[in-house]
Amino acid sequence: MRTSRILIFLALVSFGYVLQAQSFYNGGLEGGAWGDTLLPPGWTAVDYADPVCQSHGQGGDTPDVTGINAPIINVIAGNPYEGNAYMSGLRVVDPGGFPYDEGIQQVVNDFTVGQVYSISFFQNVTRQSNMSDSSGSWAVYVENTLIGVTAPCVDTTAIAGSNHPWFRRGVSFVASMPIHVIKFMPRDDDTIVRDNHGVRMGIDSITLYRGAEFPVAVSSPAVTDFSYTLHGRKLEVTGTSGLLIDIRLFDLQGREVYTRLHGLEADFGDLPAGAYCLQLASVRRPEGRLVRKIFLE
Repeated sequence: MRTSRILIFLALVSFGYVLQAQSFYNGGLEGGAWGDTLLPPGWTAVDYADPVCQSHGQGGDTPDVTGINAPIINVIAGNPYEGNAYMSGLRVVDPGGFPYDEGIQQVVNDFTVGQVYSISFFQNVTRQSNMSDSSGSWAVYVENTLIGVTAPCVDTTAIAGSNHPWFRRGVSFVASMPIHVIKFMPRDDDTIVRDNHGVRMGIDSITLYRGAEFPVAVSSPAVTDFSYTLHGRKLEVTGTSGLLIDIRLFDLQGREVYTRLHGLEADFGDLPAGAYCLQLASVRRPEGRLVRKIFLE
């Protein structure tokens, strides 16, 4: 076992990783260079050859240091949650069929094997001028194991604006080795990622701490056991183990357009066709919340 840990350590160092002791180094993502692929100290891009990356070529794996006027003014820009910069990554398949999947990663060591750890961060949708999608998530991996996909957030503010809202999210995991590679990948919360329907997600203020407590709005089977089925305009919630559910539907401007409290069914028959953000929350377990984008025909 000791030999395998030494080999893991040497492999990580040989690939240029920066090892950080049981916390994220530079979790505020400051100090990168505008307009190129030089990432903030402590962070590297997830390579297109990595199993968790959905790109398949150079250029499709290059996240951007982002700020009020950078990297491209009026095209890709936004307000950080804290400091002067944050990171943003694109998930899209361009018209020629080339996929972009721009994530970041860091190696963290000094974990206690068997201990539960939580990762907290802030996410937003960084509105890119040629990307129409206004909602998305981050997928978090430990090595190549998915530990959670955050609940989507919705942003309908101006492209490259300075008032994008930020949303706190979190995931937890059990350490299986003293050293882990933790990866953050942008994810669209729907299946339409072709052409201009992709999403650029922002991330900032990443922290790591012991324990399983983290902010609500985490989309994970460990938090929500229930699910739903949409039959045309009628929604049925299942797997609640007898718990009643608050059902809310929001349009993409963030306006609540439907509310059903303490129920398991909903009828959206009077709403216009289009995309909406569905929120299901347990009445007795408010930390259990499921958020999904749905489409009404």
